[in-house]
Amino acid sequence: MGYSVIDIETVPDRTVWMPTPKDQWEKGVEPFPPIWAHRVLCIGGCHLDQDLGITSVSCYGLDGDLEKGILEALGDHMKRGAGTLVTWNGRRFDLPVILLRAMHYGMSVPAAFGKDFRYRFSESGHLDLCDQMSDFGAAQGFNLDNIAKVCGLPGKMGVDGSKVEDMHITGKLDEIRRYCLTDCIQTAFVFMRWRLLSGWLDRAGYHKAAGVLFTYCAEDERFKELAEKSKRKTLLLG
Repeated sequence: MGYSVIDIETVPDRTVWMPTPKDQWEKGVEPFPPIWAHRVLCIGGCHLDQDLGITSVSCYGLDGDLEKGILEALGDHMKRGAGTLVTWNGRRFDLPVILLRAMHYGMSVPAAFGKDFRYRFSESGHLDLCDQMSDFGAAQGFNLDNIAKVCGLPGKMGVDGSKVEDMHITGKLDEIRRYCLTDCIQTAFVFMRWRLLSGWLDRAGYHKAAGVLFTYCAEDERFKELAEKSKRKTLLLG
C-alpha cells in the first residue's frame, strides 16, 4: 500500500492560549504553546509506493486553505488507505495536534484508532522515526535537523518552526508550504536510511530509492536548494 510521509506546520491558537508576559520568557524566547493550543496551517505529504519509489509530493486540502478542509483532506486520504504514515516526532506532536483540531471541528477520524496505528512498538499503521531511533525515548538529543545532517542532507535551511508564525503574519504561506514539504522529503530520505539500517533494504535498494528521490528534488524548483546543499556522496552512498 505504500507510505505517506507527513509533516505539519502550525501557529498558536491565541483564542485559547496566550504566553506569559515577555519579561518572564526564558532567554527572551516566547514559550512553546501547549499541545492543545495549535492551529494547523498546512499538512505536507511525500508519498512513496511499497518499494519506496516516490509517487507525489503535495500539501493536503489546498482548496480554500481552510484548516477544516486540510484536516478533512488528510482524513479522506487515511480513510481510502494511506498505507503507513511516517512521521518525525508524530506521536508527540503532529498526530495529537491533528486529532485535537479534528475534535474541535467535530470530525471523525476512525483510521487513526486502529490497533496497528496506535501501537507504539509496531511499524504498521504509523511509524514515528524519532520514537524508533531514540529507542522510544531512551536516547536523547534527536531532532530532524541533526539526523538529516548525519545522512548527508542539509537539515534546516534558514527556516524552522519558530519562524512560521511571523511568516504567516506577513502572508508567506507558499514559503511555509515549501518548508513543510522540504521537511517531508528529508524525513523520507531518513526513512530510507532507517530501512537500510534495519535490514529491510539492501544497499542497492537504498541507492536506487534515494537516487530517484534525489533526482526528483533536483528537477523540482521547490526542492533544488535541498539537492544542491546535500552531500550527495554521503546521501547516496557513492
